[in-house]
Amino acid sequence: MKIGTTAKILIVFGFVLMFIAIKMSVSLPDSNIVNFGLMSERQNKLIVGGVFFIGGIILYALFKNKESNDEAVKNKIKSELVKE
Repeated sequence: MKIGTTAKILIVFGFVLMFIAIKMSVSLPDSNIVNFGLMSERQNKLIVGGVFFIGGIILYALFKNKESNDEAVKNKIKSELVKE
């Protein structure tokens, strides 16, 4: 699997996990009592989802930067070959 594909999967997975955590109920059914265990679970899901999301963005940015550098080198080599 390519790095760009892995980065996109991490971004989507992180976003989905954060969305699920935000929509998660932290109160007990049929009452307004807040469950601290559910709040902790929500917080953990948000943190893990955020780490995956940010990690995917960083990985994707590094991949794009490397890809553009490789293309610049190829173009430079082609231009030097044409001059000769």
